[in-house]
Amino acid sequence: MEALRSLLAEKAPRVTNLPRKPREGTKQEAVLTLLRRTEGATIAQIMETTSWAGHTCRGFLAGLKKKGIKVETLERVRMVGPNRDGAKGSYTIYALIPMLTDQNPCAQSRNPMDMMRHGWASSLFQASQQ
Repeated sequence: MEALRSLLAEKAPRVTNLPRKPREGTKQEAVLTLLRRTEGATIAQIMETTSWAGHTCRGFLAGLKKKGIKVETLERVRMVGPNRDGAKGSYTIYALIPMLTDQNPCAQSRNPMDMMRHGWASSLFQASQQ
């Protein structure tokens, strides 16, 4: 009985060096697809696509920022009502800022040696000096 308990108590070793493949068909993937469009997406469009409430959409955008993904405000239209409150019709258009890894498939690994071989390190240095 002790042998069985010890076998059950042992955990299988996890392989952590494999890159994670994002799940397909999720609401998060749908939102990211909307934000990657050149015209971006409004909170209303995200709400319609995912059936999320407005605060959930804004929380998702805040979570992207926390993960280091930059979300840009393309346009902000504010309709002001009679009491200086936001009237219906106000909206903001958000879009993802393309990252270095989105532009160059060889930079996916973020390995400095790979980036140097393809000239990204020098171009990044030159861009930071301007």
